Amino acid sequence: MGDKVCIQPCNGITTAMGTVVRQAGYKVCENLKPGITALGCNPALYHDVDEDIFFIQEYPVLAIEGCDERCATKLVEMKGEKVAVTIFAPEVLRQAGIDLEGEQREQLGEKGNKAVDVVARAAAEGVDRLLLQKEKAKKEPHSAGPESKTVQHQKNAQR
Repeated sequence: MGDKVCIQPCNGITTAMGTVVRQAGYKVCENLKPGITALGCNPALYHDVDEDIFFIQEYPVLAIEGCDERCATKLVEMKGEKVAVTIFAPEVLRQAGIDLEGEQREQLGEKGNKAVDVVARAAAEGVDRLLLQKEKAKKEPHSAGPESKTVQHQKNAQR
């Protein structure tokens, strides 16, 4: 396994939450954790594009989900792999006191942009935890590595 994490955001293209999740995925990969993340693409993964198959096979997967359908997780599992960490954006935003009511999926406003930042930070912390687990697993030859779990919010995961 490489020293990266695959960020697999949902595609929720009909809601503001979907836009928040997609933009949070980009923010993690381009601004918060560049060089140690790879951004997965659901349509490419669905159609077995080599690069996206490689990402989920070689790197632990962090899914950013926008609703209870959990499509990113289902797609990764459909391709025979497992998600190591899930960031469930609605719960992260609920705990942060952010409501997306009134936000438009086509162009996020102030609340939507704040939501992107909060979800991206939660995902970035998930990346750090996964890479720390991988580092510990390297030092302990009998360790199985990162365990699958759902992260509802970064603060709860640390408690």
